[in-house]
Amino acid sequence: MKSLFDPCTLAVFRKELRDTLRDKRSMMMFMVFVLMYPLMMMGIMNFVIKKSTAGEKEEITVIVSGAEYAGRLVNDLRAAEITVQEENLTEDAEIEARLKKKDLTAVIVVPETYPEQYNELKPATLMLWFNSTSDQRSKLNRVNSILRQYEAVTAQSRLLQRGVAPALINPIDIQEFDTATAATRSSQLAGTILGFMFVFAFYFCLNITLDSTAGERERKSLEILLVQPATATQIVMGKWLAAALFSAVGLTLELAAANAILGKLPLEEIGMSWQLGWNGLALVLLLSMPLCLFAAAFEIAFALNSKSFKEAQTNMGFIMFIPMLPVLVVAITGAESAPWMYSLPVLGEQEVLKALAKGEVLQWWQYLAPAVTSTVLSIACLLFASKRMASERFVLGI
Repeated sequence: MKSLFDPCTLAVFRKELRDTLRDKRSMMMFMVFVLMYPLMMMGIMNFVIKKSTAGEKEEITVIVSGAEYAGRLVNDLRAAEITVQEENLTEDAEIEARLKKKDLTAVIVVPETYPEQYNELKPATLMLWFNSTSDQRSKLNRVNSILRQYEAVTAQSRLLQRGVAPALINPIDIQEFDTATAATRSSQLAGTILGFMFVFAFYFCLNITLDSTAGERERKSLEILLVQPATATQIVMGKWLAAALFSAVGLTLELAAANAILGKLPLEEIGMSWQLGWNGLALVLLLSMPLCLFAAAFEIAFALNSKSFKEAQTNMGFIMFIPMLPVLVVAITGAESAPWMYSLPVLGEQEVLKALAKGEVLQWWQYLAPAVTSTVLSIACLLFASKRMASERFVLGI
């Protein structure tokens, strides 16, 4: 890699960097990729938080038909801050029509036979009407919880009337202890949402790699570079460094935006937390730099095989799926973290981020494995691209 900081390499690097910065279209696409996923993530998380806490924050309204027959139930519902409307609904069609309104959670029908059944210590019937297709699931769960408590208290009072201790119907007292912390629960968030952010390292440098390889080949400007006092390796190195710089800057901005967003969101409302911090983020970014180098080398190696910019765009649409595949497989299958995952680009960085989000202490090889793999693959791609660039027959398309 003696050509890495050679004057000719740096000259090509400055040329590609200057051309890209002047290209408004490329810079616009770069900023779109930087901002798109963090903003989309913010929208998704706000939606999840809103839906998860809707039943606790929004007003719950139920209609109790025959409320005069179950006064204690009505009192229990109101004590739970549930708005109770007392109406007599006798027809099924009438109940269904009322449930179509989004401001109504459920209808509780108390039959006329309820007081008699209740006083005779028989199973007393209550009918709960609801619309399962409506967006009321969390609210309905609260109503169901009140009804179950009402049922349990009624059962205990009946046992006491018969001289039976209520504890006899609960011979086993099951106590639950959740050892997961908020940081542990947030690791899943990191795996499914932030993990895909590493895939965008390949998109940040996409335009510059396509334009500097297939684009220049189509415009017949590669021949001009080849007659300059620079070797094919130096030309490839210069293009690679420029593309890698865009990938690194884009990934830094994207992860910084995501870290800032997650730090501001009220994740505690859904039992999560985000405590990675800027120091942890800096470590993740440092370990991700080899991924940016690989992303640029990977795209240059494949884009050089295309004769036109349009052909390269089409081919890269399929090729970009390769680094994304392991992340998708793990996300879909829900596979547990395994040592081999750290050796794969993108997936390895994702596993490191998940571990840091959980507060785990990683071994040294877990930090280095994804970086080493990305470095080795980068060298292989650069050797392939340099060999292609050195072939005049290939460049000229003969």
